[in-house]
Amino acid sequence: MDPMTIFAISGCLLTAGMVYVVLQVRFFGEKQAVSDQLLKAQTELAALKKTLAGYTQYRQALDAARQTLAEQLKPPVAKLVRPYTHVQAIEKALFKLDADANVVTTYEVEFSFSMDVSAAGLEVIDAANGVGLKLSRPALIGEPRLKTLNQKVFSAADVANTQPLFDYAHSKFEPLAKRYGLALGSEEALRAQCKLKALDVLRDALGKQAGVKQVPAIFVDFK
Repeated sequence: MDPMTIFAISGCLLTAGMVYVVLQVRFFGEKQAVSDQLLKAQTELAALKKTLAGYTQYRQALDAARQTLAEQLKPPVAKLVRPYTHVQAIEKALFKLDADANVVTTYEVEFSFSMDVSAAGLEVIDAANGVGLKLSRPALIGEPRLKTLNQKVFSAADVANTQPLFDYAHSKFEPLAKRYGLALGSEEALRAQCKLKALDVLRDALGKQAGVKQVPAIFVDFK
């Protein structure tokens, strides 16, 4: 074969080989770039999923949060202090007085309240728009604490010993004070106080659960 022909053929083969090598290098570089981009996207997606999971993680923490709430709503859940003025009529024969009398006593009364924190009385519900919290109605516990602020006897005749009259009037007010406390269970101010306390405790309990990034809206109501 003509040496020139051989040289030409060799040149073509060498050129083709160089083109192949260049294409391979270019393909490898593009493949590596695509692989790097894919890995980056997968890493970002995994991080995004983890972040998004934190916004719904509270759903897995509702039972634990309810238990914390029940523990922290131990009685007394709330206290109310109310002033009362009690007027007690006393017939003169009752204490051998010279005339009928009236005892006027001003009190400051403290009432303590609790709520049912059993599963039936305290519910934490996974709602579509957040978390629902159902509370039992606050109930009076124990006896009201009576603080006497002022006492006076009013009578047309002088009363030499007023203490028995004061004691009698006090004994008549004690059962009344308890009735007042029982009625306060429906008072809006008391319910608002209980709602606020339960809401704060539940929000804090959910926020401290592992993996929870955000506490959703909590809707509180009484059964």
